[in-house]
Amino acid sequence: MLGKHPQGGEHWPAPTRADDGSDEPDLRLLRHVTKNADPKVGVGPRGFRSNYVKALSRGRFTDCEAKAAFDNFESLGKRYLSCSMPPWLRRQLGSGLLTPLAKAEAAPGENADARPTKAEDIDTALWCQAIQRFHTPKPKTGEAIEGIRKHLQPHQLSVGVSGGCQILVLGLKLKIEEAISKGLKRDLVSLDLKNSHNTLNRREAQEALETLTAIDPPLRPLVLAHHAISSQFNPIYVRSASPGHGLRYLCESCAGGGQGNALTNIIFPTVINDALKSTERGHCVEVRARQYDKSICGDPAEISGPGKALETILAIPGKAGLEPNKKKS
Repeated sequence: MLGKHPQGGEHWPAPTRADDGSDEPDLRLLRHVTKNADPKVGVGPRGFRSNYVKALSRGRFTDCEAKAAFDNFESLGKRYLSCSMPPWLRRQLGSGLLTPLAKAEAAPGENADARPTKAEDIDTALWCQAIQRFHTPKPKTGEAIEGIRKHLQPHQLSVGVSGGCQILVLGLKLKIEEAISKGLKRDLVSLDLKNSHNTLNRREAQEALETLTAIDPPLRPLVLAHHAISSQFNPIYVRSASPGHGLRYLCESCAGGGQGNALTNIIFPTVINDALKSTERGHCVEVRARQYDKSICGDPAEISGPGKALETILAIPGKAGLEPNKKKS
């Protein structure tokens, strides 16, 4: 599991905050995500469970301080995500409990390859989910597309796109049927990036968010939130059979957004967004992705070779500390 979490990441200064508070995170969806929180997930090293927060939201209290408890919980989340909380405190709140999920049964004498799923405690998990949902609203009939989705469409199908997996599968099937019926030469290449959510260069992610913010200022809270959850290298623990609280320190989280953090699902696509768009813009191909799973479809002459689509789409992710997973491509 240590090999899944690169060390030696770099710190960077906190982003400048607006004097008028316009970059404060909007957590208006916090009650909604709290109500729907799965009681079986989001239990990190501090043991903070979803039922504790649900009690603050649902409880019928007579004491004035108890009535204000959920509002205070929301205010604490705003301080956490806006970088107004001390880094040492954010580091402890954002610590994670890692559960290795084996991908397949290991051969005799070999270690199983496992997915490093990291769970934070429910307080930080709900705060991150609330701001993530706010910036990826589900479009309604006749409603203009808003949030970060408009910068990632149509190439990214896993950010605010309902049925993105079905769209990708059915779309590729239609492309294959078109090629067969019209006698067209077509290549379909599926690419996977290795351990991408845990190896992504955080400085590259911060710069990608800054670039989007320059175009769309309402996204500024995401710049602050990314710095808040990742700049101080939160500790990662694993379960242990030893006496005490049953946890063992593994390492610091120095790269990536972390498997399981809701903000990772919108921060990661911003980093590869330019690669997807420039590939389709510079070559006669179509590119679609679901997070780190990418598909390129087009004439074989446009896909393989120096300066072609494959080379273009892999260039920018390489700068962000990402590399192709050849076994799954």
